[in-house]
Amino acid sequence: MGLMNAAFTPNAITVEQGDAGSASRRVVYVLHGILGSANNWRSFCRSLVGVRPDLKLVLVDLRNHGRSGAAPGPQTLVACAEDLTALHPTMGVPSAVIGHSFGGKVALAYAGRRDVHLEQVWVIDAPPGVVQNDSAQGEIGRVFAALDAIQLPINGRNELIEHFAEHSIGPAIARWMATNLVRAPGGGFTWRFHLGNIEQMIADYLRSDLWSVVDELAPATTQLVIGGRSDRWTPEAQAELDARRPEQVGRHVIAEAGHWVHAEAPGALRNLLVADLL
Repeated sequence: MGLMNAAFTPNAITVEQGDAGSASRRVVYVLHGILGSANNWRSFCRSLVGVRPDLKLVLVDLRNHGRSGAAPGPQTLVACAEDLTALHPTMGVPSAVIGHSFGGKVALAYAGRRDVHLEQVWVIDAPPGVVQNDSAQGEIGRVFAALDAIQLPINGRNELIEHFAEHSIGPAIARWMATNLVRAPGGGFTWRFHLGNIEQMIADYLRSDLWSVVDELAPATTQLVIGGRSDRWTPEAQAELDARRPEQVGRHVIAEAGHWVHAEAPGALRNLLVADLL
């Protein structure tokens, strides 16, 4: 995967035990999903380093999300992977990357670069292939349709919840989306993220097939975490996984979790990473 022409450095925050700056800590980048932010993972990562003080976790705001700001195109997984290399001088070169959903495919795109050498890439509930799950695409489609229909600025969280309910989107997603609201200069609230760019990002996520990266990585580098109640792993995606040699890909099913593994079963995911991360 070649270098991009436009340089862009995403925002990132670190979570580590005690005083920062220990050169002996293993660096791990953590990547959120679409329409999320680094803050989505802060409490989970604090819990993880409490048990694994040998780790320095770097929580990244992907381009067009959180505090990273709008990024020049193209708005692709490859561009997101290129962004991560811009963090190397300040945050360190990672030994492993953890990515959830969209961030999982970014992690694979990063792992597939010729100038990157990871010991592990953890992909949380994100099949590497083309997304063919109608319900997953339907959920994403409903959210973006609701976002497109909002007249900004809005008055606040309650108005957002009511608006999402009109588009058949439940309060849990609405409350999560409310974490992306920031005060608008003229009053009210607007989005922290950059919706037009993000729509291009999700389109690339849906059509990208990264199974070839999984096949090219060293055995056991790729660790796939599957939510037992998630609908993301279709029979077709599971068949693709079953076609790989058992020693090539690690697979871990967290039975009690849906797609939002780190929120729905944080203890189980933490225990898995405590035991098997690096």
